[in-house]
Amino acid sequence: MTLAELLAARGVHRALVVDDACDEVPRSVDLTATAGDWATFAADLTPEHRELLDQASPDTVKLTFDQKVADDRYVAAAWSIRDQLDGLAAPLFEGYEAQRAADLEYVELAQAQLTALGLDTGTCGREFEDRAQAVDLVVIDLYFGGGQNEAAFQESGRRLTDAVRRRRNRPPLVLLMSRSERIFERRDEFRDT
Repeated sequence: MTLAELLAARGVHRALVVDDACDEVPRSVDLTATAGDWATFAADLTPEHRELLDQASPDTVKLTFDQKVADDRYVAAAWSIRDQLDGLAAPLFEGYEAQRAADLEYVELAQAQLTALGLDTGTCGREFEDRAQAVDLVVIDLYFGGGQNEAAFQESGRRLTDAVRRRRNRPPLVLLMSRSERIFERRDEFRDT
């Protein structure tokens, strides 16, 4: 029996590949920009640039700049108007864009492999809990966020737990993926959590 036949026989027809690289907008934890990059960005902003950012993120206007760069709303605003900032935002997002492109290659490869096995396969970013309710297999990234740190590990696990809890009587199969070599160290902890 082939793997495709086995999956079909076990009722595995729909899969979801979950990776934060599928998110359209970065969060502050996704950026590799340094404090120096942000300081240069802040120093080079013209009054017109600042006005654009304030309009794009009115909830962060009264925050200090250090608070703004840690706030996902401000990061999303800078991302959304980056083309209007005369290249000033490019250094903030270049590391993120390169890493995202590399990660998306893995997502696309996983999707292609699952589709080749006959599975109806979609992709999703961090906000996948609702979509996970209708699939038989979830392929999920070990770390959500560019930092590949403990907080990124916890977020991935917490969100999967929330998704599975909603369908405790019929949980999906879960396949863990990561570009990190720590996957072998962390996989049992992730599974048990």
